[in-house]
Amino acid sequence: MLSAFNNRNVSKLYLQRHGWVKPEYELRDDLHSYGKLTFKTVSLKNRGMAELAGSVLNFKFSDTWKREISVTDENENLIGTLKSKTFSFTSTFTLTDGTQYILKRTSFWKASYEWENSTNGRLITIKLNPFSSTDEVFIEQSTVPLHIFPLLTFVGFYLIISRQRQAAAAGV
Repeated sequence: MLSAFNNRNVSKLYLQRHGWVKPEYELRDDLHSYGKLTFKTVSLKNRGMAELAGSVLNFKFSDTWKREISVTDENENLIGTLKSKTFSFTSTFTLTDGTQYILKRTSFWKASYEWENSTNGRLITIKLNPFSSTDEVFIEQSTVPLHIFPLLTFVGFYLIISRQRQAAAAGV
């Protein structure tokens, strides 16, 4: 049973991988589960789906160079587009209302990412643990609507996991 993310006092979440062959990633805290991210394995476009309480997000690469990801709801209505630049550690997620969020890799040596907004500053810090099945998500207190946090978390993890899979397939 998935819970809606509606508590501003939550400051740390976990993304836990379940399974190896066809893994499922669960976003949770110590008490509740907020959503699940899965990938379609028989797809050349590396499509993904995040199931939240009351909604579904679909992810797919929009271009052939895999630099643009479109995020849609269950009715194929566009929610936003994530664009990555070539040879850059930043990606820009633009919602349909024009709001922009920036995903940055904070260090070349550490697997750590940050979501930020020009008006609210840093929103989310994602820390990947390389030899663990659980990654950490730290949420900063801000005035951003609460439904944005699971959306940004799943968009960020979809990009990170997709790039890891592409690197593994290329043998890098």
